[in-house]
Amino acid sequence: MVKLLYLSSSNFGTVPLANDLRKSEKSALKTQMTIFLVTLAGWLNRKQHDVIMYLNAENEILKEQLDKKGVKLRLSNAQRKV
Repeated sequence: MVKLLYLSSSNFGTVPLANDLRKSEKSALKTQMTIFLVTLAGWLNRKQHDVIMYLNAENEILKEQLDKKGVKLRLSNAQRKV
């Protein structure tokens, strides 16, 4: 069992040592990890959104090219469900 150690001084009052510092370090690490994970999730979301927008634009261009050639896009029922 770990005991808390305290220094007392008339000028500074009680100064926490040992476990209290570990708790604050854990709390700081937890905060830093949370910030990192939220930033990573936002970055991944942005990249995924960019890819989806690119593919949507590419599909529209390809559909327009097919329309100019007079070709109608024919899909089976199974293809439509996907």
